[in-house]
Amino acid sequence: MKSKTFVEPRWLVAILFGLILVLGGLAMGFFGAVGILMHYAEGGWVVILGGVFMIAMSIFSILLYILFILPKAFSLLTVTSEKLVWRCPFYRTVKMRIDDCKYVTIEDMAHHNRAMPVIRGDEIAYIYLSNQPFPDKYKHKADVVRRKKGTIIFAYSDKLCQKLISILPENKTKYLISFYNRMQANDRVVKRKKRKK
Repeated sequence: MKSKTFVEPRWLVAILFGLILVLGGLAMGFFGAVGILMHYAEGGWVVILGGVFMIAMSIFSILLYILFILPKAFSLLTVTSEKLVWRCPFYRTVKMRIDDCKYVTIEDMAHHNRAMPVIRGDEIAYIYLSNQPFPDKYKHKADVVRRKKGTIIFAYSDKLCQKLISILPENKTKYLISFYNRMQANDRVVKRKKRKK
């Protein structure tokens, strides 16, 4: 079977937000450094402290981008009949054999236990594949689960779900099939409403 690579569905929004965050951080760092160099000899401590603060904020914004946006936006999941491979810049590649996927489920990211209605799964749902059960402390916070050895979590899409259903053992696909069917039913309802208008 040919391998297929999936991209996180929110990559465009994250690129735009990331550019603002990183470029803003670099600009703050640049102007902070210029302020320090220009006023160091004059002893303008207020400006120097302001420059140090701006450099610190620039480092913080870049770290924020690497830690929280990159894995949700620029990660790739390659699926073959034998293994799954998750890749992301600045992160260690996670490889999992299909046989090691003991726990396969779909989790949402409705933060702080506030129920969010799922209209389309790719809005708030993540597919969780692991050799460990989904940790209870991350219930409704699926987007913050760390990708690590033996655990892959990836944003839901119909195509990815279909691919996983086709390669995983039948006893591991019940959540995927149930959620996929629910999404298809939602799509049919939306189409009927559009036709009535």
